[in-house]
Amino acid sequence: MRKVYGGGNRKPFNEIFFLQSFENPAFPPSELKQLIDAARFAPSAMNAQPWRFLWRNNQLYLFIKKRKGGSLASVTNYALHDGGICMANISLAMDALDKNGFWELATSMEEVPSHPADLMLIAKLCFN
Repeated sequence: MRKVYGGGNRKPFNEIFFLQSFENPAFPPSELKQLIDAARFAPSAMNAQPWRFLWRNNQLYLFIKKRKGGSLASVTNYALHDGGICMANISLAMDALDKNGFWELATSMEEVPSHPADLMLIAKLCFN
């Protein structure tokens, strides 16, 4: 079996999950832990794991970290692809856990939570 580049190096919860604001890294609440775990184990280009989650007002926002020195439109920047794969992994976990919900893309959102300049909001997970 071939070894996957960086496959065993998953970011800890306190690097990717935040409560109420990005100034408050945290461990996800029990109802979200398995979903965030599914995200942590999603594949990403060069194992970058660019996703960051903000749990605020009972809504889970998905941001991606912009690559240093590159634009999101760059052909070599796979952060948007990685974000989509992360969303798919969470959706599969929701199906397996018999949870109902759907993704709302950032383009349709009226309110965007405050966030660091190196992050870009791509979607919000809405629970039914």
